[in-house]
Amino acid sequence: MEKLTGKEIAFKAGISQVHFSRIRHGKRRPSPQLAAKLAEITGIPETHWLWPDKYPNPMIQLESKEN
Repeated sequence: MEKLTGKEIAFKAGISQVHFSRIRHGKRRPSPQLAAKLAEITGIPETHWLWPDKYPNPMIQLESKEN
């Protein structure tokens, strides 16, 4: 899986960079549909996106440069 920036993931998911950042940092939860799309884009399971506290994913390696 290629490394993507938060900006690239947000673009591919059709959401704003701010919204993706809030999801990534646990301030928001995505809808099941968005979680499925994020899983497809990142290779990170839907369960992590929906319930990050219950299903942490230590393999998350998103690029920090979100220009």
